[in-house]
Amino acid sequence: MLKNKAMTKSIYFLTLLFIGYFQVSNAQSDEYIVGGDFDYAPFSFIDKNGKPEGISIEILNALTEETGITFKYNLSEWNKAISYIQSEKTAIITGIIFSKEREKFVDFTYPIHTENYFVFIRKNLPFSEISDLDNYKLMVLEGDVSIDKYLIPMGLYKNYSVVKSLPEALAAIEWGRADYVLAPYSVGMTEIEKNKYKNI
Repeated sequence: MLKNKAMTKSIYFLTLLFIGYFQVSNAQSDEYIVGGDFDYAPFSFIDKNGKPEGISIEILNALTEETGITFKYNLSEWNKAISYIQSEKTAIITGIIFSKEREKFVDFTYPIHTENYFVFIRKNLPFSEISDLDNYKLMVLEGDVSIDKYLIPMGLYKNYSVVKSLPEALAAIEWGRADYVLAPYSVGMTEIEKNKYKNI
């Protein structure tokens, strides 16, 4: 983790939900299909028993208790979760970060959490400025908002490998298969602490 070099722009991280693409006269239902990332602790993930878990899931379960509305979960790789909400295979998506581009195809709730993106980099690499990252191998989550908001504008979207999840990217950095990733602070720190990583 790059201390004191965090991305300064805070962006909305929605751990609740939004309702997107209701095309049939805003019809209400007793059950909604919910998409989201399958490996995005602490917000949404599939546990060792194959059960959806995380803060976002707990919030939706609490809504079920209060309203009687039920949710069927379809957690997947993030790029697929985006595709499913766009194609109306899911009605709700959890843990999505706001961007103007995404606002074209979904309606966002009010945010209940603000997140910063940080650079998580392998220890002991010579590094003092953001431009130094140009020399190192990047890991990216396909469909992640960091690509359009940060990596492309900074000219860093090159020499990269695509991963299925941010935890996979952090593991690759820990074991020396890659050099850095841009990730939400809470997600990165959850993985580092849970796995007792020493090299990030």
